[in-house]
Amino acid sequence: MEQRSPLQSRNIERMEWTVAACLLLWFGCTTAPHAWGALNTDFPNYYITAHLVRHHISTSRIYEWVWFQRQQDYLRTGQTFSAMQPLTPFSALFLWPFASLAPLAAKHCWLILNAGLLVVSAGMLRSIVGLRWSRVALLIAASYPLERNMLTGQFYVLLLFLIVLGLWMHRRGYRILAGAAIAVAIGLKIFPLLYVLYFLRKRDWRALSGVVAGGVAAAAVSIAAFGWKLNRLYVLQLLPREMRGDSTNPYDLTSASFTVLFHRLFVFEPTLNPDPTIHAAWLLPVLLAIVPLLIITPLIVFVVPGAKDPRQMLLEWSAVLLACLTLSPMPASYHFVLLVLPVAALAKKFIDDDALWKLATLIFLFLAIGFPHWPMNSAAPLYVPRLYATIALYVLALLQLRPREQRLRSIAAGNVPWIAALACLAVIRVAMGLRSQPGESVYAGRVALADEGFSFSQPLATEHGIAFIAMQHSGYHALEQGGPVDPAPRADELSHAVLGPRRWIERVSASSQIISSDGSMAPLADAEQPIVSPDGRWLAYQREDHGVAALWLHALDSSQRDLPITPPGTDILEAAFAPGGDIIFSALNYAGVATLFERSLDGRVVHLLSDETRYPAVSPDGKWLVYSQLRHGSWNLRLRERSTGRTTALTDEPCNAIQAAWEPDSRTILFASDCGRAVGLTALYRRRAVP
Repeated sequence: MEQRSPLQSRNIERMEWTVAACLLLWFGCTTAPHAWGALNTDFPNYYITAHLVRHHISTSRIYEWVWFQRQQDYLRTGQTFSAMQPLTPFSALFLWPFASLAPLAAKHCWLILNAGLLVVSAGMLRSIVGLRWSRVALLIAASYPLERNMLTGQFYVLLLFLIVLGLWMHRRGYRILAGAAIAVAIGLKIFPLLYVLYFLRKRDWRALSGVVAGGVAAAAVSIAAFGWKLNRLYVLQLLPREMRGDSTNPYDLTSASFTVLFHRLFVFEPTLNPDPTIHAAWLLPVLLAIVPLLIITPLIVFVVPGAKDPRQMLLEWSAVLLACLTLSPMPASYHFVLLVLPVAALAKKFIDDDALWKLATLIFLFLAIGFPHWPMNSAAPLYVPRLYATIALYVLALLQLRPREQRLRSIAAGNVPWIAALACLAVIRVAMGLRSQPGESVYAGRVALADEGFSFSQPLATEHGIAFIAMQHSGYHALEQGGPVDPAPRADELSHAVLGPRRWIERVSASSQIISSDGSMAPLADAEQPIVSPDGRWLAYQREDHGVAALWLHALDSSQRDLPITPPGTDILEAAFAPGGDIIFSALNYAGVATLFERSLDGRVVHLLSDETRYPAVSPDGKWLVYSQLRHGSWNLRLRERSTGRTTALTDEPCNAIQAAWEPDSRTILFASDCGRAVGLTALYRRRAVP
């Protein structure tokens, strides 16, 4: 490397400090006030969950959109929407120390903690990489993803800290603690899981044992805080769909990832992606297995198991992190806070090697990935520049790992067992993906709605069509197909009941109340999820105590006082009246499993079904019961003849069909399904259930 004079070096350092100071001043004048003064996107999700845990409120339903929105309204976070998907339960526990504070005060503490973690991370990074302070400061100040992380109160500064801490400990010989730090990072955000494969490849058994021990500890803490059932739900129901990109809109190219790209190119969805480039949904699971194989294989073969050179290890950790980001199914801009580590490592190598063109390429790719204003072109599904820049940066990192004295063929020949193992895993994933891929027939009976919204749920038959709850830009609203839309802002409307021309709506702000559409009933305070008896005499509703709901009965003629009608301690999920006055309800049993019960007119409660079941609905003629049963991680509809118990499967798909309701003919049902969409973001369907 060409040696510079001391004066040149000082001038360059002054320039670096000047640019970093200008960028930090810009951040302080623009992003920082907004981050400090308002709650944004994901922070309320973590805060609400931590608040529930700290105040001993049941968290069994935190992954249900409407239930979670109700908790947000109670806490008045000021957000339009809140949802925990696809966040791990464990991640919310990092806000537990601040959950007793008001939401904005909790965010202030979180931002201060993040600033401290960032300074500590910068110090460790300088120690590990060997860059001078001015360059570390410039790298951090130039990170636009860092601004987005602070604005939204996200967790990627903490994740960066954990990964850098793991590397710092590993360099100092504390490999078990290094693995434990990575385990906590995996519990926080799943995608650093690739480090486990890296430790296995390096035969670093101490680091691997640290991952296992740290993972067991993190799992134990999560189970202690949330219970076994919720953690199992996340792993078996939510995580598989998250890995397929179904945690948010899987067709939105702003999440520049392979999963979104392949959804847009090959998967038909009637409203979100009506015109894919090629109608070939089977290609999705095939490509989602092949691409990780192509990304991970060169990383594994270029990693040298016995190499302990600190510079080589630094480049390997950086390449693993870049592989994680490249394969992330739904990356947002703040994910790329993590680029600070690999970019610092590569910059140091290129500076030392005097490879100016590589350094210029690195700077360009770093800025391109973080660039906030790439023009979007929804008509061009291949237009995902951030994804291409991420791939290019990963390739640049791989090239630094490749042994110069060996040819690719000889490298591959020496790693046949690893390549074969990865290929076998890809084949298994293809087979499993094809088996769980829904066909286009799953969209049969989709109800076309003119109302704009992200999700439509809780369909009920009315005299004029279908009433439903719509998740719209302004919040949740109770609407009717073809009915007038109230343009005035109002509180969230999260559930409803219908009988003839009358409608009862749960309206939520700091508390829930049920109001009647015709004003014939005084509002019911502290009341949720109304259902009405077919004869119009009774309105049943739920009332929560620390997140555990009991079912109450209200006489619509006001002839009796409201009373709870379910056994004490029973946690009610949903309920439905039968024509004779019996009530069938789903509730959590002692093991936290949802099952169906029947309450007769005389108050006796019997266990109806032992399978994991929810969302009961009794036909108007009383002959049929339709409900959703959990099988293989998805809720599917079942039809049960009440007199004989004979049961028929109505749907059997790797997605959720829920919230069934009957039409007056006792043959046709309405229901909500998230097939082809993000998990929980449902559309409405109408199908014949009884021949």
